[in-house]
Amino acid sequence: LSRGITDLMRPDTEPNSVSANVVEELLLGEGLDGSLTKLANDILTGPDQLAAEIIARLDDPTAIYGIRTGWKMMDESLGGFEDGRTYTFLAATSVGKSWFVHWLALMIAKQGNRPFIFSTEMGRKEVLMRIAFMEAGVDWFKIRKAKYTEADQRERVMDAMDRLAKLPI
Repeated sequence: LSRGITDLMRPDTEPNSVSANVVEELLLGEGLDGSLTKLANDILTGPDQLAAEIIARLDDPTAIYGIRTGWKMMDESLGGFEDGRTYTFLAATSVGKSWFVHWLALMIAKQGNRPFIFSTEMGRKEVLMRIAFMEAGVDWFKIRKAKYTEADQRERVMDAMDRLAKLPI
């Protein structure tokens, strides 16, 4: 959206031209890596590709076509997470929303997909730390409460960090 934002900064710019530039970049623009944006790719997908996907889904309506969550019941219910969609998780306070979303991000990354988490509660460092302890199978809250670390826990967390470094997180 560089052109639209640049135009917004000029006082003589007509609002309609800014809108037109933004829409054009959203529809036909390129992503940061030079690939077509998801929206542009969806729009440019030909009817043959769409027909093939529809037929595949009709032939096997129970197949999981989206990104798997790792929970069979959830995958069967949702059909997996669809690429390019936004999912929002809401629940009461202190029921495990953050843990759930961090676990999903780990599962998504393990499949080679890049998860995106928007949190108003935690920064990137804290999120990654929680995911590292999760991957290591080490309970961070118990360590903080007991104020000590067992010898093997340090090694497990460091091994988890090595594995996470290879994932698109």
